[in-house]
Amino acid sequence: DLFDWELDDAIAYETALEGSLDVDEDNGYIVADNLYIFIYQDSQTYDVPVFGLNLYSIGEAPEKEEIDPTELNEIIGFDVYSQIPAIYSNDYEVGDYSSEDYPVDIYIYLYDWTFDDALAYDDELFASLDFDENYGYIIDENLFVFVNYDSDYSAAYINIYSDAAYEPFEPEVSAVWPADAINSFFGSADIGGLIPSFTSEADFSYYITGEDDYAKLIIYTDYATVDGEDIYVAALEAAGWVVDDSAYDYVGYVANDPDEQISLFFYWYEGVIYWSFMSFYHEPDPSDGSVIFDFSDESSLVTKDANLSIWNLEPVTMAIAKNTSATNVGNVSFFSNPLRIYGGQQVTFSIEENYVIDEIVITTDGASYASVVSSAVLTGGTVLVEGSVVTITADGSGEDIVIVPSAQTRWLSVDISYTVAIV
Repeated sequence: DLFDWELDDAIAYETALEGSLDVDEDNGYIVADNLYIFIYQDSQTYDVPVFGLNLYSIGEAPEKEEIDPTELNEIIGFDVYSQIPAIYSNDYEVGDYSSEDYPVDIYIYLYDWTFDDALAYDDELFASLDFDENYGYIIDENLFVFVNYDSDYSAAYINIYSDAAYEPFEPEVSAVWPADAINSFFGSADIGGLIPSFTSEADFSYYITGEDDYAKLIIYTDYATVDGEDIYVAALEAAGWVVDDSAYDYVGYVANDPDEQISLFFYWYEGVIYWSFMSFYHEPDPSDGSVIFDFSDESSLVTKDANLSIWNLEPVTMAIAKNTSATNVGNVSFFSNPLRIYGGQQVTFSIEENYVIDEIVITTDGASYASVVSSAVLTGGTVLVEGSVVTITADGSGEDIVIVPSAQTRWLSVDISYTVAIV
């Protein structure tokens, strides 16, 4: 602990570290092999915040061992563990939260798992169990499992559960093309009548999944040959539909009626033709609003490299370019928490067509960093500083707002207000 250091001392020392040591994105500045250093601020131990240096190494993590499934199996009442992929963890806990609504509700908390561990286990579940899109991976009738990662607690969990409201899925069946079901789904025979029918020797099965704007009518029938696709494409085009095969390898054919009331995905696979109908999605009319870039994490960071980082929350984009700076964007690991922008780098705020930026409020990591912004080269607006908060008011030109600071500044968040452009 360095009791006589102030913010300027910490900044100066970090500048020295940046100029003399490489950085490990996860651990700090590299002093030697498995030896790191970083500056911290302790606001809890003492009456006033105290800066300090942490010099440390990392012990090798022990190899994870397979969990003991005894408690899990005893709670559920049979050997459920043998029906799911093996679980490896050295720091785990089994919790039973079963209730009237969820007669089985078991959580296996895995405190030493990373997000990648959770993804890998989900891959194993996918490879070994069938999947129900409403409930998860199917262990048995009304017994499901899924894995998730909780970033707030930096831990994963596996949930094995049943649902008292569960009803086995049984699609409706029709001997002919289910026109009545289509009319009912769209609420009108006029709309349903826009959809060409299809003829099959086999029955048609159909069901509805999702709700409200996400509701879909799924229809499928056995059909021996893939030329059923060509037959239906010809019927759609004869009815004036727009048919697109550019994403065929991923979702099959994509189509919509001439008046853009109906969306359709359809394809043939292993002797079955599938149709998925839903209401056509129209972009909502533009409206005034605001977005907040919170640099406590990188959830809205869409591009990240040494020359350019791009943050996006529709309809606003914030781009940071290296420009004339001697330091790379992010300086390897400082893209967030807080966001660090170095002297000579260029920050550009832009917005989608039909909108204009009104105001940008930047909350910095201290008054000295706000002062850097106030003295930066600014185009597209005027600046006002109050303590650690910088407010930039757009000049009304509708052009991008660009900031080029001459020294390092650190940002905790940026709040951008916008309005619909007057055409």
